[in-house]
Amino acid sequence: IFRDFFRNNAVALQVNTSKALRESNFIELEKLFKSLFSGISYTYSQQVKDYEGFYGSVVYAFFKGLGLNCIIEDHTNIGRIDLTLNMREKIYLFEFKMAHHNESALQQIKTQKYYEKYMQEGKPIYLVGMIFDLNHKNLAVFEWEKIQ
Repeated sequence: IFRDFFRNNAVALQVNTSKALRESNFIELEKLFKSLFSGISYTYSQQVKDYEGFYGSVVYAFFKGLGLNCIIEDHTNIGRIDLTLNMREKIYLFEFKMAHHNESALQQIKTQKYYEKYMQEGKPIYLVGMIFDLNHKNLAVFEWEKIQ
């Protein structure tokens, strides 16, 4: 019974995430990410709760597990994109921050012009800022903007 429950929920999560990404449905993506991070044991996340790389690694592993083409720490001429998700018809650029940082995650992508690396591909580019709360160990701010 447990195996069937897990299998059905895993498949639903995969299908819902893939659909949300294809449709650029950011409201659904935010719900899915919050659910994903809510499932991580507080005893584990207690050790890494102040490290944005932990959250980025979880998102990277999640996307890779879905078979998506993603690059973690994607270098540009003036910095690095925390996570690039290059899909057939669109590109997502993710920046992860902890809530105690002064600059917004989305603003960093725009200020550093990380999107310029992918402008020649002619696909829509979505900038996604994810800010994580230290106390709740979950997504606090989820913001996005379409560039192209």
